[in-house]
Amino acid sequence: MSKRENILQALFDRLKTLDITVKRNETLPQSIPESGIVIMRDGKQGEPEFILSPPICIFKHEAELEVIVQAVNPEVRDKILDAILERIAELLSSDVSLSGLTDFVYPKPPEIIEEYIEGAPTMKAAVIPVVLEYSTTNALK
Repeated sequence: MSKRENILQALFDRLKTLDITVKRNETLPQSIPESGIVIMRDGKQGEPEFILSPPICIFKHEAELEVIVQAVNPEVRDKILDAILERIAELLSSDVSLSGLTDFVYPKPPEIIEEYIEGAPTMKAAVIPVVLEYSTTNALK
């Protein structure tokens, strides 16, 4: 398995400890659980920086976390979303190397989105880019 896939799987496995529904690269379900849902997208590996002696590719891969909550009451939506974001922040800062797989993992600020659906409770979401910095000897590994 490539280093890229090992890192993405490690991040996904870590997110599954959040005690809410966590999925990877799946479509948004028709109904959102009361506790919310996190969908991890593999994102963009980006262009590597190269060091030539010995050859090393340094990546700043950006995965994305979509955190989605749904509730009729806006205060409840806000509290649930904020609580999930705090838990993700704690989770990411507790091991910034994903057990040594990366050089550094850090989130960028979230983009907050509210989606109004006629006849259904409003959804509120946060899209969080998560930067995974790592190096490898081959851009495909």
